[in-house]
Amino acid sequence: MRSVVLLVCFFSTTTNAQPAYILQSFNQKDYAGCIIQSNNYLINQPGDTTVLMLRAKCRYYKGEYYSCINDLQNLKPMVKNHAEIYNYLGLCFIKQGDYKFAKNAFSDAIGIEPKQYQYHYNLGYVYVLSNKWTAAIDAFTDCLQLNPNLSDALINRAFAYSMHKQFELSLLDYNEAIKLEPNRADLLIKRGMVLISLKKNRQAVQTLMLARSIEPTNAHVFYNLGRAYFQLNDFYKSVCYLDTAISIQPNMEIALFNRGIAWLELSMSNTHKACDDFSKAAKLGYGEAWEYLKKYCK
Repeated sequence: MRSVVLLVCFFSTTTNAQPAYILQSFNQKDYAGCIIQSNNYLINQPGDTTVLMLRAKCRYYKGEYYSCINDLQNLKPMVKNHAEIYNYLGLCFIKQGDYKFAKNAFSDAIGIEPKQYQYHYNLGYVYVLSNKWTAAIDAFTDCLQLNPNLSDALINRAFAYSMHKQFELSLLDYNEAIKLEPNRADLLIKRGMVLISLKKNRQAVQTLMLARSIEPTNAHVFYNLGRAYFQLNDFYKSVCYLDTAISIQPNMEIALFNRGIAWLELSMSNTHKACDDFSKAAKLGYGEAWEYLKKYCK
């Protein structure tokens, strides 16, 4: 399970008046209608930058990223130093997988409006997608200096810290995020995972039990309880919780693999159950399982 759900913050800084009917279509999420109305309006008012910007946004939300980029590139010489143009360029480039161009666009937006926390957040998001953890941490830190209670930024920075093996700092961010959103089981699971990485397994169990009370059929709760009890050398409980995870999500290959290892700890003389789990995990694509099959299963 990926440690965080990554979210991009979208917002508008356009202040010019827009034709009411086009704006209404945008606000009602009728993006196709918004584009048609904008096209018709621009026949007689081709230089109306406000409507051009609105059409670009509608094209973005409709998934027409190439056309959105084209609109935004045309707007750049018409509207100098308009940060929102660069922000939406960055969002389009993310959708197209062009992370280098996205990074440059968000950096340009920050250069124009350095106090807009959303631009720093989006820059951090690009760095996470690019696996550049130190740069992501810096960007989310800049974002949080401007908006300390933005839970998404805390969650993403926590994820970046954990990927950078800075688990204590990751734990601090998850703690703050949970204060803001205490009923999110996914955050409690992530906190539990970090505690397991810190070998604080009894605290991890307590946290994961809280997650279980919120989402009693979440396979990741039971998988991570299995991990925690394995590290506590309680292999029987580890197997029991991994059993539950697999019963909820039968093709959870990492749970099958870990249950196989727990079975080995319980009985090296009878490897049938362990080998069955390794075989299933291997067939599902868990590469390390093949090594265990070769070593323990004849």
